[in-house]
Amino acid sequence: MLINAKDLRDAQLKAISAVWLLGEDVGNTRELLNLHIEIHDINSPILHECYPIKDKALMTYIEQIKSTSTGFNHSYTYGNRIIYHFGMNQIDYCVDTLIKNPISRQAIIHLWDTRDDLKAEFKPCIQTIQFVVRGNKLYTTVLYRSNDQLMAYGANMMGIISVAESIVERLSKHPNFKGLQLGTLTTLAASAHIYHSDKHYVNKFLSSVSADIYKEVITSA
Repeated sequence: MLINAKDLRDAQLKAISAVWLLGEDVGNTRELLNLHIEIHDINSPILHECYPIKDKALMTYIEQIKSTSTGFNHSYTYGNRIIYHFGMNQIDYCVDTLIKNPISRQAIIHLWDTRDDLKAEFKPCIQTIQFVVRGNKLYTTVLYRSNDQLMAYGANMMGIISVAESIVERLSKHPNFKGLQLGTLTTLAASAHIYHSDKHYVNKFLSSVSADIYKEVITSA
């Protein structure tokens, strides 16, 4: 299923509506397979007002995606996998790759480590993040094996947008990338789901769904 969203707030509302209204019950979740979301404007992103992760907790998460800490409750954090775990800073790698070849398709961050994750209890949900420059815009594509569409997606996107912003800032200093801007942010989730225990949050989101958004979600299935 494809969702076109004007911004992150719009993406949250449409995606949560789609998973809850069109998904199927799988275990303790409501699940929609192969959810494809295109966010067309990620400049100055704003989260939906019903999103339960706010303020200090959200800022801590955004900072963590650029930190080498492994966290207290998991065997990994995205920040640790991105800039430390594999013995290299993968953000630096993406910047260097694009400077060497501005049309490269190889500026990819990998998060899954077969050596650890096959036997780990907690495994990264995000598998890859790819950056491509076309038409003087940086396009970001994120591949999920599993995505908690209600609780995790908003914070994930804020963190990834901050990484994309830092890459644009660094590339813009190079003569080949003068005036570089943020392009669309695309996410592909093999399993997009919402836990039944979060139904009270879902109801808050659904109460703000307009008739036009409801029709768009239902007809795009």
